[in-house]
Amino acid sequence: MTRPTGLKSYDKRTKRAVFECVVPGTKSRSRKRKVVTVDGWDDLLHQLKAFRDSVQHPEDAVVLPGDVPTIRAYVTTCWDAFSSRLSTKKRGNHNALLELHLLPFLGNVRLDRVTIAHLEDFVRVMQRKTYGATKRPYSNSTINTALHLVRSILKHAWRRRVINDYPLREKLPLLSEPIVQNELTTDERDTFLASFDNDTRFRSHFTTTALAKRTARKHQPPHAQSDFVTYAFARFQWSKPLFVLALYTGLRRSDLRLLKWENVDLQAGVIRLLMRKTKRPVLLPIVTKVRAALDTCRKRKVMSEYVLLTPRR
Repeated sequence: MTRPTGLKSYDKRTKRAVFECVVPGTKSRSRKRKVVTVDGWDDLLHQLKAFRDSVQHPEDAVVLPGDVPTIRAYVTTCWDAFSSRLSTKKRGNHNALLELHLLPFLGNVRLDRVTIAHLEDFVRVMQRKTYGATKRPYSNSTINTALHLVRSILKHAWRRRVINDYPLREKLPLLSEPIVQNELTTDERDTFLASFDNDTRFRSHFTTTALAKRTARKHQPPHAQSDFVTYAFARFQWSKPLFVLALYTGLRRSDLRLLKWENVDLQAGVIRLLMRKTKRPVLLPIVTKVRAALDTCRKRKVMSEYVLLTPRR
């Protein structure tokens, strides 16, 4: 006799059966299993059919109307628990997306009834919206963030058994986002570093910047050859090694600020460091310009265990 679909095993002596079915839309990556006690073969077939139907068609499961809340009701009652793991800035951004866009459009939809079609309609509405005095359209990144937020809310409810199953069966209708490339070209990098040694251009630029204009509100604008501008250029030139190390090592600001001489091996020509954010060790080569910047730091009168210092530290 052919084993029925979904029947994993059946022990006639103990009357215990194991059911297992693939969750639709997961490409066999997700399965549901259930162990039951049956009275006989007919009862087994009856329970197996009910189990298969609950997996294949969760929307037809018997759920009382008041059992599953809407997105608005769930967010209202569970927002503190959901947002507790977020940073202050991210919590504010998510709250704004909810209040301005998601809840007005999807707030009255039950958690277990949200479909990809709802999200596709939401994307089209967002693409027609604008904001600000210039009527700028919302970026694809903002729309994608809102879609990810919906998914997070649904998974938050599913893991807490507020809904029987995660309702989205397909991939999110995410929009393509342009790859951000902020790297400087070789010419741009050389021009930037050369500006730290250009005394004449610095004095000319400094007297026309917003800083000079703010100073001029209470005092006369600083003269290009004044001691004040000379001091400002000296501070500006002092910071050059910081930018050289940042450009040629790619280290984060916190790692640069706390870089110690014990991490620098000039003889081997490498910087050994444990990244503060990822806690991963890195080994960075000391190229010619990085070595020159480190030599500049070593020759300074202010000494410390740290590589990069202010003139007073």
